[in-house]
Amino acid sequence: MGFPNSTSLKISSSENGGEGPIREKRGIFQRTFVLLLLFSLVIIGLYSLVLIVKGRDALLLSLESEARSVSASLSQVCGNAIVDEDYEFIVEHCLEVLRNSSGIHYIVVSRDRGFTLVHTSKQWEMHEHPDSEWRFEKGEMAEGYMVYSPLIGKEVYRFSYPLQYSSLQWGWLYIGLSLKPLHNQSESIYKLTALLGLFCLLAAILGSYFFARNLTVPILSLLKATLSVAEGDLSARASLKTSDELGMLANSFNIMTERLEKTTVSKDYMDNIIQSMSEGLIVLDAYGKIKLVNDAALKLFKCSIKELYDRDLFEDVIVDKDASSKKNWLEQIFKQKSIKNIERTIIIRGGDEIPILMSGSILKNNSGFMDGAICLLMDITHRKKIETSLQNAYEELKNTQAQLVQSGKLASIGELVAGVAHELNQPLMVIRSNAQITKHFIREWKGDVDSLNNLLEPIDRNTKRMMNIINHLRTFSRQSHATFQKVDVNEIIDNSFLIIGEQLRLRGINVLKRFGSNLPKILGDNNQLEQVVLNLIANARDAILSKADNELTPVQNRRTLDKAQSGRKKEGSRMPSYKGQIEVVTKVGVTTPMILKEKETNNGAGQRFIDILVRDNGTGLCDADVDRIFDPFFTTKEVGKGTGLGLSISYGIIKDHMGDIKVTQTDATGTSMRVRIPTAG
Repeated sequence: MGFPNSTSLKISSSENGGEGPIREKRGIFQRTFVLLLLFSLVIIGLYSLVLIVKGRDALLLSLESEARSVSASLSQVCGNAIVDEDYEFIVEHCLEVLRNSSGIHYIVVSRDRGFTLVHTSKQWEMHEHPDSEWRFEKGEMAEGYMVYSPLIGKEVYRFSYPLQYSSLQWGWLYIGLSLKPLHNQSESIYKLTALLGLFCLLAAILGSYFFARNLTVPILSLLKATLSVAEGDLSARASLKTSDELGMLANSFNIMTERLEKTTVSKDYMDNIIQSMSEGLIVLDAYGKIKLVNDAALKLFKCSIKELYDRDLFEDVIVDKDASSKKNWLEQIFKQKSIKNIERTIIIRGGDEIPILMSGSILKNNSGFMDGAICLLMDITHRKKIETSLQNAYEELKNTQAQLVQSGKLASIGELVAGVAHELNQPLMVIRSNAQITKHFIREWKGDVDSLNNLLEPIDRNTKRMMNIINHLRTFSRQSHATFQKVDVNEIIDNSFLIIGEQLRLRGINVLKRFGSNLPKILGDNNQLEQVVLNLIANARDAILSKADNELTPVQNRRTLDKAQSGRKKEGSRMPSYKGQIEVVTKVGVTTPMILKEKETNNGAGQRFIDILVRDNGTGLCDADVDRIFDPFFTTKEVGKGTGLGLSISYGIIKDHMGDIKVTQTDATGTSMRVRIPTAG
């Protein structure tokens, strides 16, 4: 009968002090089985011993009872015969009893202080004096015991019984009973006891086995489950379905393991999260010693976990370039409870300098007391490189934008050259004419000073006008950095018309100015804002000319163009019935939630703006073009008549001024553009 296989378990050497695999364990079942078997054997042995002793005592009592019965009968018969001295009767009666009772070996009748009659199955004898064997002491009671008898040469059960008659004791009667029945019955008792003992032993073996098995198999099953859990298999469960204490223990173990599995899964999940973080995570105790680091921190410090564990972060691992920063870090974490995104440059092992972004918070224990700190370190080396690259790219972009703005200016100047030339031509003609008249007047001068002054005054006025045009054109075309100052919107628009106004007049485009009075000034760059206004007016001009071209015949179109370029009227040419008009309006605008929403004043009133509205009655824009007009290099003009940069540059300029530029209305009757810029205060 073998032992259950479930008891064979092995434990790893790491759990055995490194002594190698432990031998298979079967002890608990063997010890339980042997202990129960030994206990059963002791019980069986004691029971058998008691049974034998009690059986022997019962047999002896049976012999004593038989001897007492025979002795009482003989005593009654022989007592009368002794009194009557009828010894012949005594002898005959005793011999008769011996012949009829094979279990009686002898009968001895001994008279008090007299003779002794000894009867055996073969003979009888008479002794004048009692032998020492049959002597009795005074006060001796009836009793029986086993003793060796020299009379017959074997062991007998000797029973002594007093001979009495009329309550007087006359002597003693001795009977020797055979021990053969006793031995036969004792042997039967021994055999029966042995059979019963063997049966009980077999029952004890089976009972011990099943009891030990039922007791130890659940324990070993629970042990197997615990060892599986100890080896990391948290899915192991103890499969016991008993309702006793072991079943309750197994159920408690399963509940504990299930909770441990959930906790371990959560812990493993959290460990995976921590180890997967791209930022370095460090957990410090209350003394600044490192207790936990993740892989990102190890990579950042170029150290192993053994080199970092229980080391002082700010003394043994890193050095801040700012010597006072360490104290600030700790004070902010432990006193202010948290720090966020503190940028520092640290020096690690090997002297490498690493820019980092550090955040941290205190770590509390279950009682709510501070137990340490959690630090998060982000290596921003790559970000710093990107920031440097972005800064360089931004500078290049600014330079490019400045070049584009300057290019836009030059393009505008190129478009306005004809108008500026005519603008200068008129004053020059006046100056030349007046100079000729003055020259002729001087030759015939009669001392009339007033007439001379009247001739010189137009020269002076037109010279100043030419100087203003040339100086403004030179200022406008100069490449310079934006200088924000308080400027007057109306003045900017007037300066714009100083450059482009004559060109509009030559093309028969009427200009309507509706400037608001006492407008607050705005904060901006005079030169850039003038460029925006020029772009809007130039676009309005082109839209009007495009519409005019669509209404003229090819001949009329060519004649009108010649007229515009020469400034002279020709016979047969006519202007179209269509009259172009550009309207420029300035006013104080209302607040919109889309622009500078955060700059609302304390009294609830919104930020004030200056609105510049430029309306024309030229060709409108289609819906698809409205969404693209501010895209670089997008233009609706013919090839060679536009770069597509005007509105794109204007959009960037207005955004730099914290303003907004948009199309407010466009259809077949014309287009309306609005520029909105916040006031200076």
